Order: sequence, then structure tokens, then C-alpha cells
Amino acid sequence: MILHEVAEGWTEPLTFILEDVLVEGQAPVPTNLTGKTVTLSFAGADGTSISTAAKVQVIDQAGGKVEYTPGATDLKASQSPYRGRFKVVSGAVVVFYPAKASFTLLVSPVV
Repeated sequence: MILHEVAEGWTEPLTFILEDVLVEGQAPVPTNLTGKTVTLSFAGADGTSISTAAKVQVIDQAGGKVEYTPGATDLKASQSPYRGRFKVVSGAVVVFYPAKASFTLLVSPVV
């Protein structure tokens, strides 16, 4: 699943909506993130992890909306495609989004 495609050096926030499928075959609904901790695991094509500490924020708790703001040197075309997954923690409960497969971020050269 490709959620974003950007150019190398991109620093504008990337927005994601975390969703749950409550009933198989029906449309997913936004995950309520109120009172929960959200982090992002993110790696380049060679498996090297990208630091996302302090770069992820919840911007709409009830709507399940989060933003990842990459640093100027975080996203390199040579490491594309990137794969990521959000981790949502509420007490002892841990859930990953997306649940089935990580999302893909494609990064192209500037020129």
C-alpha cells in the first residue's frame, strides 16, 4: 500500500489516518487516539531504521489523524521505498497500523 510519494529532502508533514475495520466487508472507521501514545517505526529499503522520535504527533485524536514531519536529510531516493507502521499504546494494549502490511513511502530524486 503506497500512502505517500515525495521528493528527496521533503520536510512538510505527511498526514495519516489510522483506521479500524470493525466489521469485515464494511468501510473502516478512524481509530480514537484519545489518551493513547502513538509512535512510528520506519525503515529504508536496506532495513536501516529512520529516527522518528519527536517527529510524530496526533493532530485529531477522535479522527485518528497523525502527522510525521521528516527532517531534511531523513528521506533519500537511494533508500526508497521506505516501509512504516504506527504503534498505538493504551496501557498494556498495543496495536499496529496498518495491521496487515506496512505502508510504503516512495521517495524520488529532486531532479
